[in-house]
Amino acid sequence: MTYPSSEKSETLLGWLIDPINDCLTYLVEEINTCGLIVRSIQNTELLSTILPLALERSDQISEKLTQALTTLLQLSKNDSQFARDEIKRDFSIVRMHSAIGLWSAIETMVENVLASHINKHPELRDKIKEKYPDIKIKNKPNEPLENSTLRLIKNLENLCDGETVGKRYEEMLSAVGLEFSISDEIATGLNDLNEFRNLALHRRSIVDARFLAKSSFKTHKVGEKFTISDDEYIRFYDSCCKFTTSAIGSIRNSPYAGLKTQQKT
Repeated sequence: MTYPSSEKSETLLGWLIDPINDCLTYLVEEINTCGLIVRSIQNTELLSTILPLALERSDQISEKLTQALTTLLQLSKNDSQFARDEIKRDFSIVRMHSAIGLWSAIETMVENVLASHINKHPELRDKIKEKYPDIKIKNKPNEPLENSTLRLIKNLENLCDGETVGKRYEEMLSAVGLEFSISDEIATGLNDLNEFRNLALHRRSIVDARFLAKSSFKTHKVGEKFTISDDEYIRFYDSCCKFTTSAIGSIRNSPYAGLKTQQKT
């Protein structure tokens, strides 16, 4: 986890804006990378068919080109089987890894935005304590500020009572002045993405009762392998982008951004 610092930002509100902008940039890069990998797999599989046909006509091409095609064919042999298998799986492995990346971007953005607010405005610790009296924010002896901030964020998440992780994140960000409300559709998309991330990393994508209870995927059966369709992947991506842009939009009304005061003068 990284903590944005205003000293590293080129803009006045970089400490606030940069973590959110970085998340949005990552989301766009992730879906573009996912698409590029899909096309590369398709091309790899295609090469295993085209190259042998080309080499059958080696008498019609130069020796140097024949050597190049032969080398390319040898290199592609190791990858062509995985490419064929992944195409048969409808690119489920590619989407799984990319979906985990999407969730990591959202999770990191929320933590970094909270950390940058709390570290820049220490009075937020007392305000959070007032709103959540049960929260534990006592610093340990000689504990670095970043460590105590991280513990505060984790405790805050445990005390937020949103039914889904998206709603909990929404409540957590409101504790530092970023007020916005996401739709049930976005909340469900984020929650499903988070539950899939947990399933993929902890259960090797094998559906269990917990996954069925906590996600909106009700047609799957316990014990079967869960795969992400292209439509589901786009839904996850769309939910992440809408959550992030909602956070950006809330900055103009943040008491810590100073934009309200600037607008009045």
